[in-house]
Amino acid sequence: MKTSPVFRTHCDHCERRFYLFPFFEAMKDAMLLRSALVPYVYTAARQAFDTGVAPVHPLHYHWPQLSEAYEFEHQYMFGADVLAAPVATPVDNRTALASKPVWVPPGTWVLWDGSRLFTGPAVVQLQVTRAEIPLLVRQGAAVPLRDPLAASFAPPTSPLVWVVPVGPTVQPAPSQLSVVYEDDGLSEAYLQQPFSAAASLCVVQQSRNVTLELSAAPADGRLMDVQLRGVLASVAAVTCNGQPVPPSAGRPGYELTGLSSTSWLLAPNHTLTLRPASAPQLCSVVFMINELL
Repeated sequence: MKTSPVFRTHCDHCERRFYLFPFFEAMKDAMLLRSALVPYVYTAARQAFDTGVAPVHPLHYHWPQLSEAYEFEHQYMFGADVLAAPVATPVDNRTALASKPVWVPPGTWVLWDGSRLFTGPAVVQLQVTRAEIPLLVRQGAAVPLRDPLAASFAPPTSPLVWVVPVGPTVQPAPSQLSVVYEDDGLSEAYLQQPFSAAASLCVVQQSRNVTLELSAAPADGRLMDVQLRGVLASVAAVTCNGQPVPPSAGRPGYELTGLSSTSWLLAPNHTLTLRPASAPQLCSVVFMINELL
């Protein structure tokens, strides 16, 4: 499962070659996403070391006074900012969709692909395909991803990608800081070192623009991309450190995809990808106000 700290396939009495399964393409996307989520999982593992709260934990850890946090036992928190609600019922033969009731906790949450916003507490009924798993992200939170084909302990050679599900309309929200923890991955030096952020992204959403403050550890020099998902409005202007960023596939640059997605999990429709220069960067994305009303 992609929303789990442990990722492995094993069986002593059945077919283990998952590439022979009938829905391998959907499985492959889930596996690639799980590999891409390593920075998020590793950060959650360090937080578990410091706090004792495991990366996967029940909802009532956050909302102990609400009965739904106990009753909806087939959904859980994956790290601090992602709510997972796996579907374990067959799809309808006619619609090829499965129905899943999901409890939305207090606050504003955005579907993984940015297509829908939900305000809780509430119960919503989601219709999903085999390729989708309901994932709700706290409004304003950024989920860090790596190159899904990178080796587990390889030095980062490709940009760190921050995924920020925004939703079809940009709604005002308090600033939210998301961080990535890193260590050498091999030694026990972490036992003597306090938690420190190797990279961070602070997101502030206002009525028509999103402000992004990217930071990295001194002398890191890493590149970071930002994906704003669910964007339906046209872009009025993009700036980083006060300089205009052009619509371009280069760096610095930004691209806005429409309905060309081939993977709901990995590259959903209506995603704005911003590629600033190396951190630190203070960027602003302003949208056409007449399209947001």
